[in-house]
Amino acid sequence: MRWIMGLLLCALCSTDICFAEDVVEQTPEQVLEPVLEQLRADDIARAFSEMAILGLAQQSPDRIEESLLQRKKFRSMAGKSLGEVELLDINRLGSRVARLTYIEHSERYMLVWRFTMYRGAKQWRIINVTYNDELGDLFEKSKQLSQRPENLKR
Repeated sequence: MRWIMGLLLCALCSTDICFAEDVVEQTPEQVLEPVLEQLRADDIARAFSEMAILGLAQQSPDRIEESLLQRKKFRSMAGKSLGEVELLDINRLGSRVARLTYIEHSERYMLVWRFTMYRGAKQWRIINVTYNDELGDLFEKSKQLSQRPENLKR
């Protein structure tokens, strides 16, 4: 019985066993998922709360209130949310900066969300957010991608 306890103690003290949670680096898309869940639920106040948790600290209460009012106007124009938020594009600048562009679908219109993220020492953080109805250069970029030789062979 003593030798079983000794083996158990050795196993517990072994450097091969780690009870601490393994740190797995998340992608920017994974980090944004709590925000996207709130956008799908059409809860803009909670979406901004999630953004604050993820580093978007420069949002003043006035800006959040303004966003809530803009959202109400958008809803009256765009109709009910379809509960869909689709990733359209990811642009990277090196290995630590990324801009993710999503489109939020509604009954009659869409809203484009652009999240700029930075990965510091530990994890990705939101450093800027814009949202509007401008697709900008996304059609041109899509056209360029579709004309690449590897995409023409379909």
